[in-house]
Amino acid sequence: MHFITPSVFQYAAALPDHVRLSFVCMTLSHRINQASNNFQSRSLTRRFYHCRGLVIRSLNEDLTLDHRLKGDAIIAGIVGLLLLDNTTSPASDLRMTGSHLEDVEALVKRYGDRNFAFQMCPPSLFTKIVAINHLRWQATTVEATESHGLSKRAYNTLDSVDKFSPEEWAAAKPASSKKWTIIGRAFQAAVALYCISSLQSVSILPHSQSLRARCTAHGQLLYLLLKDALVDPPLKRAMLWPLALLGMEAVTGSATMRNFVKNQLTELSREFGTHVPLTTRGVLERFWESGETRWDSCFDKPYICAAQIAVDFGGLV
Repeated sequence: MHFITPSVFQYAAALPDHVRLSFVCMTLSHRINQASNNFQSRSLTRRFYHCRGLVIRSLNEDLTLDHRLKGDAIIAGIVGLLLLDNTTSPASDLRMTGSHLEDVEALVKRYGDRNFAFQMCPPSLFTKIVAINHLRWQATTVEATESHGLSKRAYNTLDSVDKFSPEEWAAAKPASSKKWTIIGRAFQAAVALYCISSLQSVSILPHSQSLRARCTAHGQLLYLLLKDALVDPPLKRAMLWPLALLGMEAVTGSATMRNFVKNQLTELSREFGTHVPLTTRGVLERFWESGETRWDSCFDKPYICAAQIAVDFGGLV
């Protein structure tokens, strides 16, 4: 239990409505996803969407005020409404990845030394994720004659991912080097899987036996790492995206691996009170049953498979 001091209440009272109500939405979302009673869930869901409507109205009103337009609170409000995960979007739906690529170095320099930056993904691997997104976007816009250059950059990106040292990254952390090493190794394997599978899906990388072997090796390693990480309360909060990547790779893996992914996503949803893992499970189960193996057949529209806050609106149907 965490006690809230009077000074915190005073600070919160001075925040704009859209910031305060966003926290109310998060609280309601958590209760909805832990509620076992359908009637209670339906009632809470109505309250959630009423509160979210008030957030949007408050944010819209503040956007009309010049003296608030550039404030941090406005930025916080917009970010809260625009949770986005480009990695689990089809290539044709990616937007602004060029500017993401240009800005990411500044972000890493400014925030990369913080323990919880980039959802605990090592900053150098985070930059590779953005680079992969950019390659996927370019694959939908360039002519076939230009694809050789994209392929060369894809292999260079994959080599950079393989050269990342989880041990060196973990050694720079203030404590618990072993746990940080597990996080680093899990994200390294997940980013490698994302690089190969998503770029094969847009024909930048070939469907070769050597790349298939690398995917299999990364998938088996990630499977073993997640078995350790998902029984550790602090670590499991960072493992949703790597778990989704293992689920995608599990389409060519064993039934045991698929059941592990499915059961762990169910457990994450129950424990953290968020519907995002259940959404991810549904996406993966449809993919496993489809007979397809391509990345963009799995993530055929934008999905938020890394965020920790979401609500199931099924209770209103």
